[in-house]
Amino acid sequence: MDLPPHPLVVHVPVVLIPVSAALLVLAVAIRPLRESLAPVSVVLSALGAAGATAAFLTGEQLTNQLGARPEHEQWGLPTVVSAVALTLVALAWTSAWWRRRGTSQRDTVVTTLLAVGTVVLALTASTFTVLAGHSGAEETWGFLAA
Repeated sequence: MDLPPHPLVVHVPVVLIPVSAALLVLAVAIRPLRESLAPVSVVLSALGAAGATAAFLTGEQLTNQLGARPEHEQWGLPTVVSAVALTLVALAWTSAWWRRRGTSQRDTVVTTLLAVGTVVLALTASTFTVLAGHSGAEETWGFLAA
């Protein structure tokens, strides 16, 4: 079944990055949800980042077979970098928050900065994912609109 893996692999980051980003924003914003959402969303974020990496690598293989698609290719690397950064910062925030949970201590400046970084990267990674997914869909299915 000579189907290239890229069209299949791309569904992992296209689903998991925005879902994990939304869950992370909810976890940061709504304290009662943190304990249940933060660990799950970090795992989903890591899976999304792995999927973005796999999509990037399989996209390069597909480019070698079909030729360059610059409108779509330009979003691959930013998606991977922002998804990996989101996972790392969200993991750091979750870890810092987890150590402090159950104590009466207020959030530290570092925890607050990590929370803000998590939200910013959640929005960034989601944006790049949507741009990559939309441009790929346009290149694949755009002929239907014509």
